[in-house]
Amino acid sequence: MRPDNPNRAEMLAAASAWAKWESHIIHLVHNQEAVDEYNDGEAALAIARIENHYFTHRCWLDNERALLQNMDKIRHIPTIIVQGRYDLCTPTRSAWDLKQALPQADLRIIQGGHSSFEPALSAALVQAADKFAERLAK
Repeated sequence: MRPDNPNRAEMLAAASAWAKWESHIIHLVHNQEAVDEYNDGEAALAIARIENHYFTHRCWLDNERALLQNMDKIRHIPTIIVQGRYDLCTPTRSAWDLKQALPQADLRIIQGGHSSFEPALSAALVQAADKFAERLAK
């Protein structure tokens, strides 16, 4: 999806297909409103470009286990891991592996998918943020 693509309509259609596919897999319960959001090719193009930029650069990580191999650098940071039980993008095994590398972390597996807009995940993320706010207030 080069910005100088002479066939902008084709580029927007591809971006829309990408974003709609992703919208289908990030929600535990089908969310047609989220899918329809990407009928606008420009919105879809923005998300597709960002994601593909990260994927192309492998998220600027040395390898697939780079985070787990460098836990010593962040072990001192209080951590709450919020993971959707039915997340197809980031399987629960990823959160489990992170918890094993950071045993002091609080792992919360929530009935949900990947989207932070799902009510259960959103509530768990707010609860985690509130817990950190309480710690900072002390």
